[in-house]
Amino acid sequence: MVNLFLIIPESNPQYNWMQSNDRFQDENQIVIFVQELESKLETIKLESFVGFYDSENMLNFLSDFKDVEDYYPNPAFRSLRAQLRNWNNWRDQMVQESGNGYLIYNQRVESHTFCECFQRSIANEQLKASILNHHGHSLGNKIHVLSNAKNKAFDSIETGQELTNWFARERVPARNFQAIPKHGENRPDQRSIKGELISPLRCSQEQAQILLNTAIGGHISELYNFDADHNHYIVFKFEGNNPQNMYHGYHVPMDTTEVPNDIKTKLRSQHGIK
Repeated sequence: MVNLFLIIPESNPQYNWMQSNDRFQDENQIVIFVQELESKLETIKLESFVGFYDSENMLNFLSDFKDVEDYYPNPAFRSLRAQLRNWNNWRDQMVQESGNGYLIYNQRVESHTFCECFQRSIANEQLKASILNHHGHSLGNKIHVLSNAKNKAFDSIETGQELTNWFARERVPARNFQAIPKHGENRPDQRSIKGELISPLRCSQEQAQILLNTAIGGHISELYNFDADHNHYIVFKFEGNNPQNMYHGYHVPMDTTEVPNDIKTKLRSQHGIK
């Protein structure tokens, strides 16, 4: 199981390492704020995880905006709520306990997302948990929490690429690649079998696994990546519901129509290709 905990800035920061939302008080900036969050969540739309936010963190974020009631009809605020419609307010089923004495860099912390992330991880050793830091705190990319002589460190993720890389490492279940005879392995040429042109797997199975880990797409049934070593796209085909979460794949040229244009645009942007 994977849990992701969102933290956003606050009008009145509860701790000195929580970020202020002063720079998002302008209407244009709040639109950018929501669009950035939407872009980050888009990168993990195919991932299996349970997302959590803190309702008090959200209310604190809004509290300094003038005429808050007038802001709710604003498309930006509606969009923010829409982005989190499938996320859960962890306070509805809070696991942390006020008497546990949570410490972050020797500072006592209570009733906070960091504490909730810590306590849920202690309760379930199989849980993979991380913080999605959307301009929310300034503690860096590792959050260390100490409570009752137990210490845990969590990744704190800020960018869409960091999210992609984190899920590539921590995804449950992991994606697995296998080379199949039809496409071969380290095969340089396209072949014809019974009149059907067969695209080759130009890299090794091990390299294909690395590319599969960060592959993207519109549905898990077919994923895509760019193989810079061979200057080709690589297509991954899901082999159906199976415990191994198995894929096979093959390479296609840059001018292929098999990779959707929106996916090409994203991959070219990721790899700095004009």
